[in-house]
Amino acid sequence: LLSVAAIASGWFNALLLRRIEAAYPGSGTKEVVMKAIISTLPLGGAINAMYLIGVPLLRTTVFAEEHRLPPLDADIIFQGWTVEKFITLTKIECIMFLPYHSLAFKMISLQWRPVFQAGMAGVFSIAVSAVTLGYFNIWWDILLDFF
Repeated sequence: LLSVAAIASGWFNALLLRRIEAAYPGSGTKEVVMKAIISTLPLGGAINAMYLIGVPLLRTTVFAEEHRLPPLDADIIFQGWTVEKFITLTKIECIMFLPYHSLAFKMISLQWRPVFQAGMAGVFSIAVSAVTLGYFNIWWDILLDFF
């Protein structure tokens, strides 16, 4: 998860958030809404797809006991991808990051945003792990039974 996070949430996110900020400078309502939507849906969706593909792929190849490179086989490369998992991560993404981005683009200075974003990404990584490893539905059922 750390390898995928460093590429997806780290480098990819930082690069694109700068571009979004440049395309929609300012903290007016229109700019904040556009930045929040773009950073949550297309950017978040691309990062979530990287997690769903990358975590299981790396776990079963590069970080497996035999430390091998993944074969060029679509069935193996996309073994972790399902529409259900992608929709689940997208829902979590919207619940967590739409409100966060709406506040961050309005209230947090550009210099401090990466620090706060990293904290949110850390919390989100727990949910990503639960989804990619198959624990999310178990956790959700326990939570619903609790309340």
